[in-house]
This record gives sequence, C-alpha cells and structure tokens, in this order.
Amino acid sequence: LPLPLAHGSDLEPRPACEHAILAAETSPRESLMSVLAETILESGERVGAQIADPIEWAAGRVDVLDAIEPAVRGRDPGPWAGLVGETVATPGGPLPAVTGLETVGRCAWRAFAERRLGVAAMPDPRLGLPETRGLLLGSVVHRVLETIVQDLVGCGEESLVELAAVDGHEVPWPSEKRLNELVADAALGVAARNGLAATGVAPLLAAQARPYLEVARAMDWSDGTAHGVVAAEVEGAVEVEGAGTVRFRADRLDRDGDALILIDYKSGKPQSTAKGEAKRREHLLAEVAMGRTLQAVAYARGLPESSPGVGRYLSLKPHMGEASDEVRRTSAGRDDAEMTTAFDHAIATIVSGWRVGALTPRVSEAKKPNETPAACGFCPVEQACLRSDSGYLRNIVDWVSGPAGNGARIE
Repeated sequence: LPLPLAHGSDLEPRPACEHAILAAETSPRESLMSVLAETILESGERVGAQIADPIEWAAGRVDVLDAIEPAVRGRDPGPWAGLVGETVATPGGPLPAVTGLETVGRCAWRAFAERRLGVAAMPDPRLGLPETRGLLLGSVVHRVLETIVQDLVGCGEESLVELAAVDGHEVPWPSEKRLNELVADAALGVAARNGLAATGVAPLLAAQARPYLEVARAMDWSDGTAHGVVAAEVEGAVEVEGAGTVRFRADRLDRDGDALILIDYKSGKPQSTAKGEAKRREHLLAEVAMGRTLQAVAYARGLPESSPGVGRYLSLKPHMGEASDEVRRTSAGRDDAEMTTAFDHAIATIVSGWRVGALTPRVSEAKKPNETPAACGFCPVEQACLRSDSGYLRNIVDWVSGPAGNGARIE
C-alpha cells in the first residue's frame, strides 16, 4: 500500500484489478497475463463463481489489446478485424435471407457483429424517446398494408408456385374508421415488441405512419381499389450457382394479366430519382453489382419459370420534391441478362466471404477510396468497429493491397 495509508491500521492489500491497472501502465504487455488471471479469480470469488481457466481468459484479453493497439504495427489482421474463420456459418446450414446478404454486402463486419455476436448499440439513458423514423415507422406501415390485404384474401401458407396459379383479388381501401383501428393496432404492437409500450410512443408512430399510407393509397389504390392482389407476405427462394439457395419474403404479390409482380415496400427514398427509366435502371444495376440492393432481382428470379413477371420496389417516402410518381417504382425483370449476371456475381462473392468467415469492415468505397463509406454515418454498431482508428485502418488497407500471405481461403 502507498504511504501514508501504510501507517494506518486494519488495512488490506489492494484488489487484483488495481494491480492490473498499475501493471498495464508500467510493465511490459507480456507480464499482464498472470495479473489479469488473478483479477478474474478474485472476481469469481466475490460472486461465488467457479473460474475454469483464468489463464485462457487472460490470454484472450491480451489478444484483444494487441488487436486494438498492437505493440508492433503491420501485423496481419486477425479475428478482431473480421477474419473470424469458418465457424461464422454452420457448415451445410441455410444462408442468411437476401436482406441479410445485402447487409453483408454493405458491411460484412456489421453483419457479423449484429447477426452472429448479437451486438446492439447501447441506449443512452439520458435521451428521451427513441428515433422512430426508421425501422419502427417502417414496421408500422408494413403491418397496416399487410393487414389491409389479409383482411380480404386471408393469410395462407401457399408456396409461390401455388400462388402463381391464383387469380388476383380486388382489395378496397379501408374506411377511415377501419384505417384508424389498423394504424393504432399496428403502432401499439410495434411499440410493445420493442419494449416501448409504456413510453407513449405508439400515438406518435401512428401519426407518422399516415403520410406514408397516403402515398400507398395514391399509388396502388388510386380509384379506391387495388386490382389483381394475390397475397401478402409471400415467401420464395432462388437458386444461385456457386452459392446455394437464397430465401426471400416479399410484401405483396400482384397479378397483371399473365405477369406476376412481387413488391417490396420501402419507407425511404427510391434507389434513383433520375427522370429517365434507362438512367434509373443504370443506378439499380450499380447497386446490385455492389451487393447492396438485391431483393428486386431475387424476386424476379424466384418467380416460376412458367410465369413472366418482375420484382419491384415501391417507395412510400411522402416528400420527394419535384420527382415524379414513376420514380417510386423501381423494377427488375427476370429476362434482364445484365442484371442477372450482376446479381449472381454479387451473391456468390458475398456467400463465399460469409462461409469462410472473411468479414472485415468496409473501410472505403470501391470507386471513392478516400471517402468514408456512407453506411458508416448511421451504423448502429459503430462502437464495435475500429475503422476510425488511423493505425488500424492503415494496417487493413496495406494488408488488402498487398500479396496474399499464406494463400488461405480466408485471404
């Protein structure tokens, strides 16, 4: 004990964690392991827990420290940089659904942190109500539109092949009273599922959802009735060579004559607001090739071969300036060879990385290497990523730019 405390009476030794702090500040890193092992043993004694292998635990902590702040720069990255190995995926198990593969395409590290480690942003207890204009609001809008359809056509479990033979229904827009009930029920259900039922956020969600529903009404219920509606919440799958079976779920299936249309509602802005259809297709093709916007092509590819049709996004964002209503609909056809090639290549690349556990953060954009990826600006697991550390970033870029070291599949 330090002076003058050492001259007192009834004194006890410092706890192991304080010794560990002193060792971390003043001693070589290799000497930390035994002191750290003492801290976990001491903590176990305090709570009555049996610690099986304190040295192994301490070695893991030192490994984390070496990854976050390596004593020697320039080492090949390891699991804390996303090279986690093949245990990330269950061998022979199902792949993530197409939306999950999109997440991997945008940033593989985020997908790993959220889907495999269960990491979530730590809420700030000093804040008020959570941000609702995102997943919460989108869930309310989706639920209302789903219920409008299912009230009439039911919610059976027919396959996409079976539904392809079903005639479309005429689905009327609900009365104002019924719509108010649907919106209130959906908002309360979403709030309850997210632990927010007691916060009074449900009425706010209900009010925010109304403009999005008005857009849906104007787009698909312009005369008061949606025509050719087959079903809501339709599941399907597409086989991709070199990858496997990719599952998906569409918000709605419509029939237009012999053609089928699988629709995905989007509460955000469209993929492109370009005036010309050719330019909008060009923008969608770029997003597909980057592996970030895959649902529409998956829908088109998943339709039965005997049924022509398209996969379609429908943007419900209320305010879009001078953009025409036509830009709200972005479609991909099954017979678009260029789109299919880009989709297959993106899926095969994403799946191969997922299976071998090569899940490093996306540290820059392919065509804008000096810019921070746009997705980093609203990443919910940013605190679990070291991209903002200049030394870490330089190490990753140098490693990726150099020749493969040992030629392992993960490299």
